Amino acid sequence: VQEAISKNLKGRTVVLIAHRLSTVENADKIVVINRGRVEQMGTHKELINQEGMYKLLVQRQMMGAELDEEPAPITTAPPLGARRISRITSPVHSVSQSFLGTSLTSSYL
Repeated sequence: VQEAISKNLKGRTVVLIAHRLSTVENADKIVVINRGRVEQMGTHKELINQEGMYKLLVQRQMMGAELDEEPAPITTAPPLGARRISRITSPVHSVSQSFLGTSLTSSYL
C-alpha cells in the first residue's frame, strides 16, 4: 500500500488518514488530530522528538501494545487553528479520537 501511494501520487498533494504509523512516517507533513482538534504538526522526526500523542502512538505500536487500551492523558498546547474538524469514529477505541493526516509532497496544506 505504501509503495503504491508513493509511486502513483508523486507530485500531488495527498491527505491520508491512517492508523498504521508506518504509512505516514515518510510524509512531508504529519498532522495529528485528537478529538477533532489539531494537536501536533511536523515531520516524523520532529514529532517523535516531542512529547505528545504521536510519540505515544509510535511507542505503543513498536511495543505491540493493545490498541483498545485508553491512552494516558497528554498535556498539549492549544489547537493550532480555530477551525473545528468533525469527529470521525473508528472501531479501534484508543485510536478513534486520533487520526494522522499527511501530505506526501513538498507542498504544505
